[in-house]
Amino acid sequence: MLTYHGVLDNRHLCAVIRVALRANGFTVDDAEYNRIVAEQYQLGNWLREEELPRLFPAFVNIKDYRAIAEVDPYLWNRLPWIAGLGFQQTCVLHGLTSASSDLDTTVGVLGATFNTAIAILDYLADERAEKSELFTLLQGNFVRWIFDDTVNIESVFAAVYNQISSLHLRLLFALIGSCAEQGRSLHRCTGNDTAWINLGKTIVSLFEAERKVSLWNFAQDTDVDSLILALERKSAVPSLAMLQISNLAFSQLETLSISQKVSETLGRVFLLVDDLVDLLSDCRSYTPNFIILHFAKSQPQKNRAYIRDTDVYDIVAETVKNLVKILRFSQLEVINTSLSRVINFARTIVASWVDWQEDGAYIKQTLLTSKELHSPEIAPLVSATNLLLSQQRDGYREAIHHLCFPRSYPDGIRYETHPAVLSFRAVILDGLLDAYAAGLPVPRQVLDAEALSILRTKHRYVRGGWSYINSVPELPPDADDLGQVLQELYRVGGSALASTCDEAIRLTLDSATPDGGFPTWILDPRGRSSLDYQMQAYLAVMGGGGIHPEVVANLLYGLILYNQSLYQNILLRATKYLEKVQNEQGAWMSKWYAGPYYGTYRVALVLSKLTPDSAALRRAANFLFTTQHTDGGWGDDHSEPLSTAFAILALSALGVTEETSIKRGINYLISTQQPDGGWAASTWIAFPWTEAHWQNGSNSHGTVKYSSRAIATTFCLKAILMVHVINSSRLWNRQDACSIVQPRMSAPQDMIYTTKTFDTDH
Repeated sequence: MLTYHGVLDNRHLCAVIRVALRANGFTVDDAEYNRIVAEQYQLGNWLREEELPRLFPAFVNIKDYRAIAEVDPYLWNRLPWIAGLGFQQTCVLHGLTSASSDLDTTVGVLGATFNTAIAILDYLADERAEKSELFTLLQGNFVRWIFDDTVNIESVFAAVYNQISSLHLRLLFALIGSCAEQGRSLHRCTGNDTAWINLGKTIVSLFEAERKVSLWNFAQDTDVDSLILALERKSAVPSLAMLQISNLAFSQLETLSISQKVSETLGRVFLLVDDLVDLLSDCRSYTPNFIILHFAKSQPQKNRAYIRDTDVYDIVAETVKNLVKILRFSQLEVINTSLSRVINFARTIVASWVDWQEDGAYIKQTLLTSKELHSPEIAPLVSATNLLLSQQRDGYREAIHHLCFPRSYPDGIRYETHPAVLSFRAVILDGLLDAYAAGLPVPRQVLDAEALSILRTKHRYVRGGWSYINSVPELPPDADDLGQVLQELYRVGGSALASTCDEAIRLTLDSATPDGGFPTWILDPRGRSSLDYQMQAYLAVMGGGGIHPEVVANLLYGLILYNQSLYQNILLRATKYLEKVQNEQGAWMSKWYAGPYYGTYRVALVLSKLTPDSAALRRAANFLFTTQHTDGGWGDDHSEPLSTAFAILALSALGVTEETSIKRGINYLISTQQPDGGWAASTWIAFPWTEAHWQNGSNSHGTVKYSSRAIATTFCLKAILMVHVINSSRLWNRQDACSIVQPRMSAPQDMIYTTKTFDTDH
C-alpha cells in the first residue's frame, strides 16, 4: 500500500474526478439528479427518525441510538444519505423483475437497514480505533446463525449488546439484529428458500471480506492478490445482497442472469467511485484501497513507497475512463425501462458521491440560437472557435514549440530538441473558455479534457508546479506557466481545482523582493533531493534568471481570480514593482516575449484591477493610442494581428471599449482573418538563445523565436470577444465581477476616469 505525503485534499480530489468524468463524456440530467438526491434525503430522514428505530429489536435501548447525534454528529448527519441510498438501490434492483410484489416498501426498508449496517461496520473498522473489539464481538458464527432458523438470534444479539459500552458498537449490533429480524420475517412470509440460502452465502462471504480487509497487516501479510479480491468483494458484493433481498419478496423467484449482471456491474461502479474518492485519505492512513493496490502492482519500481500529485491525476484519469465505460452497462444485450432506471440511478449516485453540484457556478454559458451563430457579427467568432477546436483534436501539433536548448551532462553541454506544449495548451484553453462563456459552439467536454491534461503535466518530482518542457526534469518550474495554469484551472473548476497550485504559489511568493517582484524560476529552498540540487546547478547553464514584468503580472492575475482577498497585501505590494519597470514610452517590455504589447496587456490587466487610479495606466493608454497604425492595427514596424489583439485587450482592460481606436483595431482583425477562421502566425516568444550565446557568454548572437497560428487565433478571438461581450449586455452573464477603470476620453491627453463593473475572468 503506497502512502501520500503531499498537500492535496479531498475537496480538490473530488474536483479532479468531476473534471475527469466530464472529459470522458459523463453527464447527468439536472432534473433527474435533483429528484433522486432529494428523494434519497427525504427517505433517509424518514428512515433515521421513524422507521429504523421502530424496527429495532426489543433489546435495543432507543436512547443509545438517539445519543449518537451528540456523540458523533458527523455519523448522525450521514445516516439519512446511507439509509436512503440503500432503500433506492434495493428498489431499483427489485424493479428488474417482471413479477409484481406487494412488499416493495418492506424490501426497501430491509435494504436500507442492511446498507446502514455495512456502512457503519466500514466506518468503525476504517475510521475509528474499534476494529479489534468489533471483530472479537462479531464472530463469523453470528452471521451464519442469522440464516439458521433453529437459533434464537435475538437472544444471541441481546447478550452481546448488553456487554457493549460503546454507543457505536451498540448501534451496529442493533442494525444487524434488525436486519436478522426483517429478513427472517420476509422469508417466513414468502417461503423463498432459494433466495434465503443465496443471501446467507453472500452475507457470509461479505463478512469474511470485511474481516480480512480490516485486519490486514501490510508488514506481515504478503498475499496482496487475496487482499485485492477481498476489497473487490467488500465493495461490490453488497449490491448482489440487495438484489437477493429483493428476491425474498417473491415466493419462487430465483435471481435472473441479467439481474445478476446488473447488480455486479452496479457493485463495480460503487467499488471504483468509493475507493477513488477515498484515495488520498486511504493512502495517508494506510487503509487498503483497491485502486491504489492495482496501481502499485502496475509500477516497474517495486520499491516505491509513495505516490505523487501527478500519480494521483494519472490514477483518476485512468480509473474514471474505466468507470464511465462500466456505467454504459454495455455488456448487457437488452436495455429496457427497468434497466434504464438502474443506469440513471447509478449515474446520479456517482455524481452525488463526487459532489457534482459544486461546479455549478464556475462556467456559465450564454445559449445562442442557430440564427445568431450564423449572423454576420458572430460568424467570424464561430469560425475562429472551430479552428481552435480542430487544433485541439489534432493535439495542438501546430502550436508545439520544438525548442533546441542546452542540457548538462557529466561529459559537458549537449544541445537537444524537446517539444513544449503545456504553456500553449493553457493559453488556448483560456480562449476556448471565453468562447464557451459567450455561447460559441465549444463542447464542455473539451474544456475539461484540456484541464485534465494540464493537471497531468505538473512537475512529477518537485513542488514548484509546471515547467515549460515537462520532459526535462532538471528544468525548474516557472512562475509564468504557474500563472497561466492557475487562471485556467480556476476558470474550469473554481478554487477547489486550482488549489493544486498552492504550494507553488507559496514557494514563488516566498522569494519575492521588497517591491513585490519575484523571480521567474521556482526553486524549493528546502528541497534536498538530487534533482533539487541539479536544478539549481542547471540554471547556470539555462540562464534567464531575474524578475520579469510579464511573468509577474501573469501570476498576479491568477491570484486575483483565485483568491484576491487572501493575497491582497501581496498584490498591492507587487503593483509598486510593475509601476517601477514601466518604460518611458508607457509600455512594459518582456523578457520572454516579442515586442511591447504582450507585456503591456498583461500588466494593464492587473493594475486596472488593483490600482485603477495609477498614473501608469494613463501612460499605457497614451502609448497604445499613439502607436496605432493608420490601418487600425498595431505592431513594431507594421500592423500584424497578434500585436493588435494585445493592444485591444490592454485598452479593454483599461475600460476603453467605445473609442474609435478600438473599433478600428477590431475592423483590422476582421479584415485579416483568413478563410479557415484563423489568423496568420507572427512572433510571440522571443529570447536570446544560440550555441554561441552559451559558449561566449553573449546574448548578441541570435534569438529564439516562436510563432503559431493557433496562438495568434486565440488572442485575436479573445480581443474580439472582449469588446463584443462588454458591449452586449445580453451576452454578459459571468460571475465574480469587480470594478475596473473605464476611461472616457476625447483625446489621449484628456482622460476622465470612471468606475464600471466588469468581469474578472477577462
